[in-house]
Amino acid sequence: MVMMVISLFMIYNGNVLVHPQKRYLEGQNMWDLCDSNGVYVIQSLVNEGMKPTGGYTEYVWEKTSLAREVGKLSFSTSLNNWDWMVGTGSYVDDVEALVSDLEQEIDNNTKIMTLITIAMRLTMLHSRFANHKLKKYLMR
Repeated sequence: MVMMVISLFMIYNGNVLVHPQKRYLEGQNMWDLCDSNGVYVIQSLVNEGMKPTGGYTEYVWEKTSLAREVGKLSFSTSLNNWDWMVGTGSYVDDVEALVSDLEQEIDNNTKIMTLITIAMRLTMLHSRFANHKLKKYLMR
């Protein structure tokens, strides 16, 4: 079974307005938050969000289930009337696991289709052989 993995949305204006997974961050000014790769996360999310069609930011963020930082890709867009940025993102390891699952599923389906094709071909060959034998028998 394949599931798409997307985190819940977050809302920033420099301060964390909404963060469903890390409520303790709400109300904090995170404008100068810099990840371990040197990415100013909130600034990048806000700047990308200000583009006419929104934009993507790659950074590392603590994944609660692992209690360690993991690569993350987020999309953000602005809500100009409120000077807010709204974003959502996915952890890279979740996406990689999804791709791996899909590749495995494709591989399994390919093997099944190959076996079905071989079985059909053998059935056709057997039918031709039996038909040929039957014609020979009837022509005697």
